Amino acid sequence: MKPHYHEDEYMYIVDAKDAFVTYGPTKETTTTREPLHAGEIIRAKDGEWHLFDFDSEDGFLSIIAFFGGTNRSHKGGSKACPFLKP
Repeated sequence: MKPHYHEDEYMYIVDAKDAFVTYGPTKETTTTREPLHAGEIIRAKDGEWHLFDFDSEDGFLSIIAFFGGTNRSHKGGSKACPFLKP
C-alpha cells in the first residue's frame, strides 16, 4: 500500500495478524510505526499520512473505516481510494 490520507478517518480493527501502521505529517515522513491489534480504534488526524503493512507473508488486516465531516476531500473520488465517490 502507498501512503495516503483522508481528512477525518476512524478505523475499527476487526482482526489483524502481524499488521502495523506507519504514519506521519507528510508523505515523505511516515516514520512512526505502531502494531495493530483486533478491537482497537485508531484515528488518522486531518492531513496525517499513513500506510498499512505486514511483518509476515501471512499477515493481514481487517478494518471498518468511518469518515466524518463532509465529502470535500473526496470530490470526484480519490486517487488513493478510488471507491470513494461524492
